[in-house]
Amino acid sequence: NVATIQVGNNPAYTTNKVSNPPEGKKVTDTSGNELADGTTVKVGDVLVYRVRAYNDTGAKADVTITDNIPAGTTYVPGSADHGSVYDAATNTITWTFADDTASGGTDKRLEPNTSVVVSFRVEVDASAKQTISNQASIAIGNRNPNTNMVTTPVGTGSISITKNVAS
Repeated sequence: NVATIQVGNNPAYTTNKVSNPPEGKKVTDTSGNELADGTTVKVGDVLVYRVRAYNDTGAKADVTITDNIPAGTTYVPGSADHGSVYDAATNTITWTFADDTASGGTDKRLEPNTSVVVSFRVEVDASAKQTISNQASIAIGNRNPNTNMVTTPVGTGSISITKNVAS
């Protein structure tokens, strides 16, 4: 993004170019096919949520991604990757990429101008209403952006009744 700024009668000037790839969230089926926003799902379908965080801070940065399991779904145990922690009490998954060298671990901070993609699976359950909505929060350094909101409609069943009159 580049802006031209003019204050009062002073000469206009152009700012430096700024780019900030947005954090994003996608939903796919279990085959990896991306579901278009608005694709209808049904009870028993398994959805794969993918969250992308991009470090545009110019330095190595701690990154924490937090995602609540959406209402109307059940977390598929063990499906979250990258050493995530699932908290059943809050129905939340947290991924932490930080410098853990002080306690004998590794430096998992995100390098500048790189991204990480995390994922998890949920199964649409019978409590699902008309839509399933989900949004993750991301902390990168001192920034706390949210991902885009992903909304997936849930199909409603239909019943067909045939009645025959016996003579």
